[in-house]
Amino acid sequence: MRNWSLALFTGIAVSVAGGVASVSAETLQEEISILLIQHPDIRRARNDAAAAGARVDEAYGAFYPRLELTGDTGYERTDSPDRRAAGDDAFSMRRDKLTLTATQNLFNGFRDEVGLNAANSGVLEQKMALKNTRQELTFLGLNQYLEILRNVRLIKVAQTTEKTIRTQLELEDERVQRGSGIAVDVLQAKSRLQVAKEQRVAFEGRLQEALARYNQLFGHMPDIARLEDIRPKESLIPESLDSAVEQARQFHPALRQVRFQTDIAREGRRIAKAEYYPTVDLVGAIDYQDNISTTRGIQRDQSLLVRARWEFFSGFRTRARLEVASRVLASRKDTYNFASRRIEEDVRVAWDQLMTGRRRVDLLQNAVNIAIEVFNAKKRLRESGKETALNVLDAEREVSDARIKLITADYDARIASYLLTRRTGMLTPEVLGVEVASSSQ
Repeated sequence: MRNWSLALFTGIAVSVAGGVASVSAETLQEEISILLIQHPDIRRARNDAAAAGARVDEAYGAFYPRLELTGDTGYERTDSPDRRAAGDDAFSMRRDKLTLTATQNLFNGFRDEVGLNAANSGVLEQKMALKNTRQELTFLGLNQYLEILRNVRLIKVAQTTEKTIRTQLELEDERVQRGSGIAVDVLQAKSRLQVAKEQRVAFEGRLQEALARYNQLFGHMPDIARLEDIRPKESLIPESLDSAVEQARQFHPALRQVRFQTDIAREGRRIAKAEYYPTVDLVGAIDYQDNISTTRGIQRDQSLLVRARWEFFSGFRTRARLEVASRVLASRKDTYNFASRRIEEDVRVAWDQLMTGRRRVDLLQNAVNIAIEVFNAKKRLRESGKETALNVLDAEREVSDARIKLITADYDARIASYLLTRRTGMLTPEVLGVEVASSSQ
């Protein structure tokens, strides 16, 4: 007779799925905290946010003067018609030249101011992208955490059912040996035992899959014995569907990210429009020349000029760029409107899943209670000889099936609670009591 304990099975499952020792944290909060620091997608989002911050520094650079140092040195020979007409020989001498130029832009159609605004909007957009990535990974982590717990509990129920059927099979076999049983009952009990084994094997396979996904997400196998049977706080759930939709519109990071993308596109249109304006610079130069262009000796020049440049025709390129920027802005606005509708749809679907899940849990709890009463009644009838063993087994199987459905519905409802919180944009580390290091903010 094979009767695995739950601890033994989970140990074998971890060994087979991972082949390595468990290194998971003790609590869910610690696991989520590690996930939000070490996951490659989080690191990518943080690097994108850091790059956006660097682009702000780049945009600030346009407000400072530009300094440029140029120079040349070498041999110069000049044999011009004027020198030959004057009877002079060709001019041949080493030459040196050095020029320091300082340029401060005074006006360029507000391009610098608009570029800075776009860069600042880019920072906000990447912050929202980081928050959205963090919330998505948090939900995925919670989902896989609960999936492992769900399958462990289902395996335990399946093992109990298999053990009971095996025990009853042995009892019926003994009755047949004594001449008081029916051989066909033994065969039918064996058939039910095979079905119970198949169900247990199926749950074990699902656990293996959940462990593999957990390992991919967290980077290590879990210590199943330490997993907490978590339940979402009731405070996470909005009071009504309308309030959930309003929360999503205000706080969902993906929607806010698209909003900042629209701001960037708007500033891009202003940058394109700036090309219609002239550019005015203040230019200061210090020039040092020695033996330049047949002039012997050192010459020093200084200048401070206001220089203007206006390209009033560019082959319609400016108009085309403005048209492109306008179309991009219109596209971003439509993207925002579509994202708003999509997020509202996601919230409504998640809300319905949660409400349906909760109703199913209540109904299935009653179903389990009724199935237990039926089983106890048939068991008493069997003891008095008024019921068959197979009917008792069927009644017990109904109890097992009802419990499996209840466990499945219960975890579905828990996942739906976290899904709704994710869809409203409120599945933050603070809500879960998770501490995230400052370097990962």
